[in-house]
Amino acid sequence: AGKQTRGLFLTRKVKAMQLIFAERAFAVAPVRGSDLATFVLDLESNKVNTSSQAELIRFALARASKSRLDNERLSLLPGGPRQDQLPDMDLLTRKCESVSAKVLPCSELHVRDIVAQNAFKYPFESPEGTPTGSAMWILASFMNRSDSPTCVARFIGPMAFVFAGQALETNFEITINGRHSIY
Repeated sequence: AGKQTRGLFLTRKVKAMQLIFAERAFAVAPVRGSDLATFVLDLESNKVNTSSQAELIRFALARASKSRLDNERLSLLPGGPRQDQLPDMDLLTRKCESVSAKVLPCSELHVRDIVAQNAFKYPFESPEGTPTGSAMWILASFMNRSDSPTCVARFIGPMAFVFAGQALETNFEITINGRHSIY
């Protein structure tokens, strides 16, 4: 039997350039002024992260510790402790509510892995006019990357908009350009 893969798949036919979904960012972190040349080397994963990703890790940890729903969402993303489980779309798309009781958050190590695998380059404008920063969207994190994408993602402010790049049939996978959409 073949292994079931993760990704986002259409539940209905869509026309070319039709909006498939829009999503507000879970976490956003610009690179500020002198931080433009700051990098964090994660020796375990052998990846270089910008300082904006370090800020993203702090923000995601804070959200996960305050909200059971946010903790649950993060744990299902690639790099999370429950990444091998197929997520419930209702869980991923519900509005977040704060939980007053202490919630056991994803570990810092998990959140570092989650951010390393799911942080998108974010188009903040630096003083030099260069887009800089990192952001993370929960649904967008489940889209696979491809050199022949089926969809186009546009990031405007904290919102991600995903459009069909061509007419697509039901059960077709939503993929985005893998060359410049993720760190």
